[in-house]
Amino acid sequence: MSELQDVLNALNNKSGFELIEHSVKTDQLRLIGRIPDDATKQNIHNWLLVTKSLLLAGQDEGLPWSVDISKQYFLKGLRGQEKVVYGHRLIIQCKDVAEHFGSITQTILGAKQTVGGEVTSFPLPGSNGSRNESPDGIKRGARGLRS
Repeated sequence: MSELQDVLNALNNKSGFELIEHSVKTDQLRLIGRIPDDATKQNIHNWLLVTKSLLLAGQDEGLPWSVDISKQYFLKGLRGQEKVVYGHRLIIQCKDVAEHFGSITQTILGAKQTVGGEVTSFPLPGSNGSRNESPDGIKRGARGLRS
């Protein structure tokens, strides 16, 4: 179970993946989770990079496991007021899947991450708080060059 926990921790650390349910069979690992919203959308961008890394590993590196990544939709809420929500589903298949948890974890941890944030404002060099004041000290807002 600890190696499965390593897979879950790697998903959470890389993209904020929050596990909703899981099942482990001899030949299949099935995970359903959600990616929490954040202001900069960094979690979902990182999730897409993890997804890409898992898909590439299954295709290019010839690993013994394959991955199927999709969304599963649910109804949530009181009867008559249901809301459609979805969870991200990973199905990893191979013979004796538990033996490959280490490889899966390494693939997830090897995924690139997005940059920290986006600059939305920047102070102008040489400006100060009194740039809109006239010489007599009265604030008049923006004005032309000839005032």
